[in-house]
Formats: sequence, C-alpha cells, structure tokens
Amino acid sequence: MLPIYFTQLSKIFQGKIIQNISDKPITQVFLDSRAVMNKTAGLFFALQGQHHNGHAFIDAIYAQGGRQFVVEQGNADTYRHLKEANIIQVKNGIAALQKLAWHHRKQYKLPVLAITGSNGKTMVKEWLSELLAAQHHVVKSPKSHNSQIGVPLSLLQINSTHTYGIFEAGISQPGEMAQLAAMIQPQAGIFTNIGTAHCQGFASLQQKIEEKALLFQKCAKIFYCKDHVPIDQVLQARYAHKAQLVTWSFDETPGADFYLQKQANSATGTTLTMQHGQHSSVFSLPFRDAASLENAAHCLIFLGHEGFSASFIQKAMANLPVVPMRLTLKQGIRYCQLVDDTYNNDVAGLQAAIGFMAQQNPALKKTVILSDMLQTGTAPEKLYPQIAQLLMEKGIDRCIGIGKKITAHAQAFGALGKKFYPNAAALLNDAQLHFNHELILIKGARAFGLEKIVDHLQAKIHGTVLEIDLDALAHNLRFFRSKLAQSTKIMVMVKALAYGSSSFEVANFLQYHGIDYLAVAYVDEGIVLRQHGITLPIMVMSPTPESFDKLVHYGLEAEIYSLPILKAFRNFLLQQKRTAQVHIKCDTGMHRLGFAPEEIDVLVGILQATPQLKVASVFSHLAASDMPQHDAYTHRQVKQFGELAQRLEQGLQIKTIKHLLNSSGIVRFPHAQCDMVRLGIGLYGVGVKAAKAYLETATTLKTVVLQVKNIPKGATIGYNRSGIATKAMTMATLAIGYADGFKKAFGQGNGKVWINGHFAPVVGQVCMDLTMADVTGMEVAPGDEAIIFGHAQPMAAFIDKVATTPYEVLAGISERVKRVYFTN
Repeated sequence: MLPIYFTQLSKIFQGKIIQNISDKPITQVFLDSRAVMNKTAGLFFALQGQHHNGHAFIDAIYAQGGRQFVVEQGNADTYRHLKEANIIQVKNGIAALQKLAWHHRKQYKLPVLAITGSNGKTMVKEWLSELLAAQHHVVKSPKSHNSQIGVPLSLLQINSTHTYGIFEAGISQPGEMAQLAAMIQPQAGIFTNIGTAHCQGFASLQQKIEEKALLFQKCAKIFYCKDHVPIDQVLQARYAHKAQLVTWSFDETPGADFYLQKQANSATGTTLTMQHGQHSSVFSLPFRDAASLENAAHCLIFLGHEGFSASFIQKAMANLPVVPMRLTLKQGIRYCQLVDDTYNNDVAGLQAAIGFMAQQNPALKKTVILSDMLQTGTAPEKLYPQIAQLLMEKGIDRCIGIGKKITAHAQAFGALGKKFYPNAAALLNDAQLHFNHELILIKGARAFGLEKIVDHLQAKIHGTVLEIDLDALAHNLRFFRSKLAQSTKIMVMVKALAYGSSSFEVANFLQYHGIDYLAVAYVDEGIVLRQHGITLPIMVMSPTPESFDKLVHYGLEAEIYSLPILKAFRNFLLQQKRTAQVHIKCDTGMHRLGFAPEEIDVLVGILQATPQLKVASVFSHLAASDMPQHDAYTHRQVKQFGELAQRLEQGLQIKTIKHLLNSSGIVRFPHAQCDMVRLGIGLYGVGVKAAKAYLETATTLKTVVLQVKNIPKGATIGYNRSGIATKAMTMATLAIGYADGFKKAFGQGNGKVWINGHFAPVVGQVCMDLTMADVTGMEVAPGDEAIIFGHAQPMAAFIDKVATTPYEVLAGISERVKRVYFTN
C-alpha cells in the first residue's frame, strides 16, 4: 500500500489520537501478528469479536517491534506503558479498516472487475487473473478474501504498477454489500450463480440475489448466465436501463447474447461451441465437470466481449488447471507433512500460508519451497529481502528457491538453510536433496509446475480421500463458543482418530484456536498427541493399570470411574512416589461408567487420604441430550449431577471444574454448561439436530472411478451374483470398499454416490476394496470423482437407508484412507 502517515489516520477514520509519539509512515496493515512482514512499518488493527479480542495481543506486538495501533477500547492510561507507540481510537475497527481501503482505492484509476455469486468466485477470479496477465499487471483478492475484512485487505495491495484489478465480494447478511461496492468501485461485474436455497441471514433467495446485485450499482457491464432465472430477473429489473447486461446460456434460454453447446471430446475434455449472432467459435477445454465448465464459460464470454481474439482464448483456456482454490495439508513421504499452496503466488498468500504452518506440529523442521514471486509490484531487490526476513522471523529452517529472480537474490536469505534451482525439474533431479520429518510449504506460480514437486513428495495412498475443511471446523467451533459464557472452558474429544479425521492434525488446529482441554479414549492416543507437539491438558477416558506409567510420564490425566481403578491408580502413585491430575466421573443415568451416588462417600474418603490424587474435574455424561422426548430424564441428570458434584467438593473442601454437556447439550441445555463443556461430533457439523441449520459440513469422503463398462440385461454383478441387471446398464467400479469404511450395508441399492451431478446407486455387494454403482445415462469416465458424503450428499442422506449413525460412519473410516486438510 502507499505510505500513509499516522497523523493522516485521524482524518480518514474520524477517530481520536490518544498517543502520537512520532509520525511514522505506514506501508502495511495487519490483524494477526503471526504473518506480518514488517511490524515497524505496519498498522495493527485490534479488532474485537465475540470470542476474540485483538487488544490482548498489543503488548506482545509492541515487544516484537510494533509501534502503530488502531484500538477500540481503553484510554491514554491504558497504553501509557507503550512509550514509543502511536495509538488511535475508533468506534469500530472494521469500519476504520474499510475507510482506509476506500481512501487507498480512490488513489488509483485502474479498471476493476468485481465478482460475486454463491460458488465459483475464487476459481473465476484466479483464471481471469491468469488469462489477463498476458496484457495486464493484475492485482486480485488473495485466496477467497471476499468478506467485510477480506475485501479491504485485498484492496490495500493495489500499487502504481497494477493495470487491472479483480476482486471477489461475498456477504452473509443484508446491508453488507453496499460497503464492499463503495470500496471496490468496479466498472464491470460477474455474477457467477446462486444457491438453490437461501442461507441463514436472508429472508429469501430473492433478497439474497438483490443484496449481492448491489455490488454492480456503478458498473457499465455485467456478465452472467441467463439460465439462472432468478438472477436474470433481478439484474434485468435493476440494471437493464443503466448498464450493458452481457448474458450467455447453456440451455438455449431465449434472449441470451451467447449460446454455448457442450460436447465431451475425451475422457477428460469438453468442446464448447459458442454462437454469437451469425458468428461461431469452437474451444477445447481440459475438463468435463459442470462447475468447471460454468466457471470457464464466464471467463470465455468476458474475454471475448473485451476484445481478446478467439485464437488467444483457445490457447489460454486449453491450459487452464482444474485445481482446488485452497491451501491443503497432506501426508508426505518419510514422515513429512506438505502444505500445498501451488495455485497462489502473492505475498499475502505467502503470509497466510506461513501462518497456517504455525498451526501444525511444532516439532517438525520447517521448509519453504518457493518459486519466483510474479506480478507483486515490488522490485525484486526489495521483495526478496522482505520475504527472507519473514521466513527468518517465523522460524523457517530452510528455503528452497525455484526461478531466476529468487536465485539472483540468494544472498538475501542469509543464515537460512537454502538451495536454489532454475526450475522444478532441476530440484527433482537433485539426488543430494533430502526431506525427512519436515513440514514443507510448496508455494508459487503455476508456470513453475510445482505440482510435480507435490506429487513427488506426497505419500502414495489409493484414491479414496477424506477431506477435512478447517474453515468449517473453525466456523462450528465459533458457533458452539457463542452458546457459552466467556468463562466456560471447552474440552474437545479427539478419540478414535478425532472421529476419523486423524487426531494430531485436528489437535494442532484446536490448540491453535485456544481450546482448554482434549480428551482421548486410551493412553496410546494421548502419547501420539504429545509426540506431535500437543501441550494442552489431555484427559484419558479409559486408563488401564498397565498404562499408568506412560500416562504419568507423558503428563496425561486419567478419568477415574470406579473404585477398583481408583485404588489401582492410588497404589501405583504411592509406589512410584508420584502425583497426578484425575477426572472423577459420576454416573447420573447413562449407566456405562462412573461412580454411583452411593459410592461418593467412599470415593471422598480415599481422595482425602491420598493427596497424590489431584482432582482436576468432576463430570458426568448425558444419555439423550439430543432427544426432546427424553428431556425430563435429562433434567433429572442435570439435577443429580449438581448434587453429586456438590457432595464431592464439600467433602474434599475444593472448588473444581465441573462438566456435563456434550455437543447437543451445549445447544439444548446451555443453562447446564457448568465450568466446562465437551465438544465432540458437533465440531464436524453433524450429529446435532438442534443446530443443523447453523453448522457447516467439515468432512467429505470421496473416491475415484476406476472403470466404466456396459452390462447386458440379465447379467449378474459382484459376489454371490447378488447384483442383477434388470436392463442394459452402465456400471462404474469405484476405488472404495468395506476395508475403507464403506460398509457392506450400503450394498444392494441402500447406498448411493454422487458423480458428475447425479446420484448413482450401489449395485450388488460392497467388496473389500471396490464398489460398483449404476451410472446408466450419465457421462462418467475413469478418473471421475465420486462423493460418498459431503456437501453434495449430507451425512443424514448418506445413512438414510442404513441403521447407523454419523459417529459410526466417521469413526469407521480406515486409516489407509488419505486425510487431506484444507483452508480457503
């Protein structure tokens, strides 16, 4: 961003300067101290949220060299100890950030394209920015920065070298788009599509479209697909008289400016014929799925209308990648973990990726593989020293550079371990380059082919994948936190591989997000967490006498649920002359584990006589918190737990943590949250009926089609000839079976998978490693993706015909299924 001086902020923000020591130039804005490149020239916005307060980090940032702050609370006395700090106070930090972005944006006259819609915004933005780079120096939203905070941060990237801007804008409730439109000031817009159901925050789908359409109030041109009738109706009514509406159609919708016909030309490609008046053009695209084709059509129509030649468009679009527009965490070879960010090549994205690395296993060495940074607008002699400083500040152990520019500035990387290569092939051919027990970020421009490095370093596991959406986990965590008092602690259950999602990756995520406690079923699970850098308190729910030594050695805390296990643990501690934290479980009606009411007095007596046993908490478990028909029983449990906990505290003359509620209980019985709650499957967006509308799907199980074959009428399919073709059919064989967790019960049509926009029922028996599905009438080819459950097929629909639960499905996913973690 342009240098702006601190004294100018008062006029821009209409805020109050409460301390101005020196009028220093500001060249960067940051909200998170873990990713900023230059704190001395940075302005920190201390934003307040329901469960986050940036003011808590001001002292730490000051100690690290930060000197300029925007605050919402406090006064001159609050910050008097920060003797060299400049501090301005505003009523609303987000509004102030937006005012700064608006002020910065109006300094530049470059043309800007704005993109909104329900899906595809990020892909269309990334593709268009790559395509327009042939003629322009493009500035764009990093990743999917399209929110009330993301948009201003995106706009602050604009500098004098940029000749075109592409920014996406998303909203979650009415009244938000007007601010985004005022900041972005676009001259052209693309409306990608709209979801079939209105989301929380809008009264109707119509209102959602109208609010999104406010982005285009001052646009001269608006591009969209006329097949989306509700979008067409709103845009025609609002803008037909004041803007040029450029429309296209796959469905021959009357009145469209461009008509597109699709024809599959290979197992992986599609031919698009575009008709515009009397003129037609043919384009070959390297994908077949409906979402990619729609996103590509937006790009094709926009470029064609803006005067790019058909030959240029054909050549450019033939190379468009179908890549996930997100940062992913994958398992690598030789005990490495890979952070794959190969689609994104800007400084803001690098900062975000390094921030993501900070959430992972701190015991691993950290390596960054980075290509030349293209189109940053910063001279290389300034850029690479800044990047080197960032890597060193954030504890990166080794930098591997790829490209001529970063190699030319190798000396800037100083004491870092470093190697440089002209291209990805040279790195892959270096027999002396080794990776072992490392967290490796691979990031750079697509032109460098870094995906080949990812493929080389990624652990080779079969095509079935469980994807875990870390943004959805964060959203769900925020939702449950919003139901709790500020002082209420959260224990998260990460037993059974964290409900199938792999315990230590999720535990690292939770530790980063400030969870108070973790819980596992067995000691071995707790040891794995400790070995992967987890320092949070960990409760072990089923300790055994043979595991006591390891339990204490690794600083784990035992659940004590019976007199025999209590006495065994007491004897162990006395013999070893050790002490330990314990959690006392009471049985209030679950009748599984726990001390009965009549055992409390004996329990108290043993604890009184054994000071080596330190009571960390007392708890119980609700039997039916998600079932309204059993609410009277639940209320009796709540009452009895209060009585038992009081007896224990009075007997021991202590005040300890009390916890009772599980995921459903947090939502339905918030009055009983006590001192702590236990969050389990609700974190993944399933299993909590009362919160279904507010949670996001966090897990997607997917596999690939291995083979497609035609089956004649009357033929039998699979083991025991249990599948019968009642008519000529097309069958797809999928790379998933009951050894992966796709249960036999899903056979014989009880299960279905989502392939290329259609449901395909399972045919015959589910095999150990393979499953067959009926894809008759569908366009399916080997290599196509099949969704078992996720957004396309929610868990509830997936298990509809089978007597099972989300718990059983998630916990049953085999360890051989690759886990991939991603964030947008």
